[in-house]
Amino acid sequence: RSHLQQEGLPKLPVPPLRQTCQTYLECLKPLVSTEELGHTQLLVDEFLTGGVGDRLQKGLERRARKTDNWLSEWWMQSAYLDCRMPVPVYTSPGVVLPRMQFHDRQGQMRFAAKVIAGVLDFKKMIDTETLPVEYLSGKPLCMDQYYQILSSCRVPGPRRDTVVNHAIGKTSPTHITVVHNFQFFRLDVYNSDGSPLTVDQLYMQLEKIWNSSLQSNKEPIGILTSQHRNTWGKAYNNLIKDKMNKESVRAIQKSIFTICLDAPIPRVSDGQYWSRVAAQMLHGGGARWNSGNRWFDKTLQFIVGEDGMCGLVYEHAPAEGPPIVFLIDYRTEMVRSPMVPLSMPQKLRFNITPEIKRDIDKAKQNMNMMVNDLDAQVLLMYDTCCSTYESASLRMFKLGRTDVIRATTVDSVKFVRSMQDSTKQVGCRSRNSSLAHFRKNERFNKQKLKRCSSWICYRGLCRGFWDVMFGCRGFDAPEKVGGAAGNQRVRIRAVHTVVTTCCQRTNSNSGPHAVEQVVDSLALQQEHQQFESRFWCC
Repeated sequence: RSHLQQEGLPKLPVPPLRQTCQTYLECLKPLVSTEELGHTQLLVDEFLTGGVGDRLQKGLERRARKTDNWLSEWWMQSAYLDCRMPVPVYTSPGVVLPRMQFHDRQGQMRFAAKVIAGVLDFKKMIDTETLPVEYLSGKPLCMDQYYQILSSCRVPGPRRDTVVNHAIGKTSPTHITVVHNFQFFRLDVYNSDGSPLTVDQLYMQLEKIWNSSLQSNKEPIGILTSQHRNTWGKAYNNLIKDKMNKESVRAIQKSIFTICLDAPIPRVSDGQYWSRVAAQMLHGGGARWNSGNRWFDKTLQFIVGEDGMCGLVYEHAPAEGPPIVFLIDYRTEMVRSPMVPLSMPQKLRFNITPEIKRDIDKAKQNMNMMVNDLDAQVLLMYDTCCSTYESASLRMFKLGRTDVIRATTVDSVKFVRSMQDSTKQVGCRSRNSSLAHFRKNERFNKQKLKRCSSWICYRGLCRGFWDVMFGCRGFDAPEKVGGAAGNQRVRIRAVHTVVTTCCQRTNSNSGPHAVEQVVDSLALQQEHQQFESRFWCC
């Protein structure tokens, strides 16, 4: 049972303050000038010896003793819930599933029914706590994130959003949300005896939904969730003033997950297929296509297109990638059972007032601008050294999420410059010099990974200083630590990621994971499959 190992997991340790500061300085070396580095060194020394650092360190250590994980709550708030940028493209990853060989609504609904049945089978393991525990190097990993992805939803707030998990309570939700032609439906997926609907039963229910939503001129209420979080927060409060709207929104939020039955998109060449579908998973293609066929706040949304385009998009706050990958790889045996009469799925209705109509029109415009601004395939070469982000798991600790490996080092810079130096003669000496820098950098990054997976101290990853800054927000002393981090220009260079690299291993022959990113940065996603590796950028 996955929860049996939970109590025995160690707590996330607070790294030594001096080590944290030294790591920060090492992170800065390839990014800033010698003068800037020297000035920051003086500020860090003052921070270490002036008493502020010790006081904050002791505060973190007290928090670590009183909580299961001193960092995870701050991490979710700072990385996701405090972010006011739109959820699609900026924070929600998309995943492309293998291309399905169907091109009609029957094939679409049959596949969607199988997806629903498979997720319900996965949910049974969650409900009965029979999910197998994952291990790394023979040691159990924290499984808490697996219990956060179903029946949960993000809710917009004026300054910070929240995540509500409706699976935690006396009665767990028994319905999913299905959206077709911008129209939402509540679909109960369990029989009266508590058994899940079979694939055939689900197919029949999806047929009813399809036939009840043939009109394609409905207002795309779901596109409101694609807005800047402050804008969506205001529109949300206005939307739920109406009792019927509030009940419909609550039904979506409480649902186990969402199935999006998408309209076909314009055909493209095979070479452009992955790019087009990855963009569909991220944002739906714009107001004209399927962006209104989403509720982007919902943690888990499976997307099944009439043209065989399939995948999912997930709201990132409750969990990282591993639970999603497990769900993608999960296989279940489908069975047939006798047909019994089932009630009509409930259509969720919305009262579209003139004010809500204006909010929808504004959301359409903003989504179209965001779609046009995203390039999901062109690799830009900046010819400059920049801050990088490589995700590393902290699940060997109780309630652990992720840490950051700052892969840019002095030796990685030397390696790249030696390879780019056209003035040097190409020969054994030049190759040996470049190889020496490469191997030294490789050893350095392996040491980082080893420290990350260490049960004694996970530090050495270069984000430790920013963990302390998270703590300062709680201890009301951000300006003092900000001074120790150097001037604003130096801090921005260190923390503002320009290149993000990520690796998600799947057993299925899935397509690229479309990685979310900030406005001016590049995301690289490496896909490892049995016979090939893909690099994806956006």
